[in-house]
Amino acid sequence: MRRIAIYGAIGDFCDNTPCVKSWVKDWDKRSLYFQAGALIQAIIHKGKEYNFKRILLEPLSKDMIPSNIPDLLELAREAAINEEKIRLFVKEHVEVLRNSAYIVNTNNSISKAAIYAASYGHREVGIAAEYREKKGVYDLSIRSRGNVDLNHLLRSVAPMFGGSGGGHPVAAGARIPEDSLEVFLRAFDSRLGEASEVK
Repeated sequence: MRRIAIYGAIGDFCDNTPCVKSWVKDWDKRSLYFQAGALIQAIIHKGKEYNFKRILLEPLSKDMIPSNIPDLLELAREAAINEEKIRLFVKEHVEVLRNSAYIVNTNNSISKAAIYAASYGHREVGIAAEYREKKGVYDLSIRSRGNVDLNHLLRSVAPMFGGSGGGHPVAAGARIPEDSLEVFLRAFDSRLGEASEVK
């Protein structure tokens, strides 16, 4: 089951912890990342189809490698094609602030879009926001390539605007009311700058 734990760590940007780094030594790293990549791409591609995720549990619990799970590699391939569309959309439409870059309404994977917002915005932090009409909110995915703790910042800034947020230091999320998105983005950007100066 350690191998499955490693897949999860890779998918959750936690593969640089001492424990996981120690476990990885028992495997061919290239194979691990291939298997984890295929698994994570397929899961992200299926989105909220929770039954698909439940079906994955049985073969994984029997130590079947992801590439041997029926249809998983094809789903991963579709996800890779889709990711190229996201990348190009973000490259064309990214907005840049002083300390972060953001993209709104890619109508696609916001976690991927946040990564590319940081990249094409040439900032340490990338943000992707997607409007949820039924709830009147924006869901945000935020990714950092630096040393600022996103979880800590979001927990203090998001509630100031009627929202909520948190997650990991380098990968987090938030939910912000639609009328507060712009002011939240600017306030969050300002706090990122303050946190970077402290470092």
